[in-house]
Amino acid sequence: MKYAIMFFLVVVLAIIPQSVTTATRATQYKPAKVPKTHDVPKVGTKVAFHDKVALQALVAIQNAKNKGLKTPLPSLLTAQVIHESGGGTSYLVKAANNYNGIRAKAGEPFIWAKDDGKMRKFKKYSSLSASMADAIRIMNNNRYKGLFSERSTYGQALALQNGYYASDRKYAKKLSSVATQYKLKRYDK
Repeated sequence: MKYAIMFFLVVVLAIIPQSVTTATRATQYKPAKVPKTHDVPKVGTKVAFHDKVALQALVAIQNAKNKGLKTPLPSLLTAQVIHESGGGTSYLVKAANNYNGIRAKAGEPFIWAKDDGKMRKFKKYSSLSASMADAIRIMNNNRYKGLFSERSTYGQALALQNGYYASDRKYAKKLSSVATQYKLKRYDK
């Protein structure tokens, strides 16, 4: 017993100086480059929303690729979510997590919302990522077949417009404008 106590004291006395030294070094550590506060998006701002959408778009695109689907450019998917959701504030987002303006088909959960002056059924989703995943699945429909041969945000948006994803005849221009405004093409690399 006497030896056990002595062994314990030796171990404790050996560890304490090492942990104090490590703690002292940790408090003196300064990272090489600290981001300036104006470079970091503030929570609750539109920049933070766009960054969140872009990151989730990258994940949704990778998941779709893993399932063998063709995928749009991240800038297109992100611009579409920003435009269709009104920056994340639309009724469809609040009531149904529908960030992509997708209409419901028979048997799908839906909510009623006004579109082009008429009440229409829009699909309900559990999350932003579920809405984006369904948008990618829909983009793989033959009516948008030219979309994946295009390598620009505008070209892919024009394929959506020509396939009547939206009734707005300026849809491609609007999505391209959103992508330019928020510098979303940086996610396409």
